[in-house]
Amino acid sequence: MSEYYPKMSERQTDELIEIANSSNEIWQQEAINQAKVELTNRNITEKQQDDIFEKKAVEVNDYIKNLELKLKANELEKYN
Repeated sequence: MSEYYPKMSERQTDELIEIANSSNEIWQQEAINQAKVELTNRNITEKQQDDIFEKKAVEVNDYIKNLELKLKANELEKYN
């Protein structure tokens, strides 16, 4: 079994959910499996994971929308 640093047991729940729901292109399958085991050890249900993942998705979408608004405002700003 590979050892990751920091250890899965030392990581925040949000990070474990991201790892557990990522692809093999981002994380090794063993890391994904270890994250899933750690979430089970913490009694984090699939529903709780989905709720946290959904909340993060909303936060990312809001960030992108705000960034797009700032970029649009900068396009209109005149620098003389």
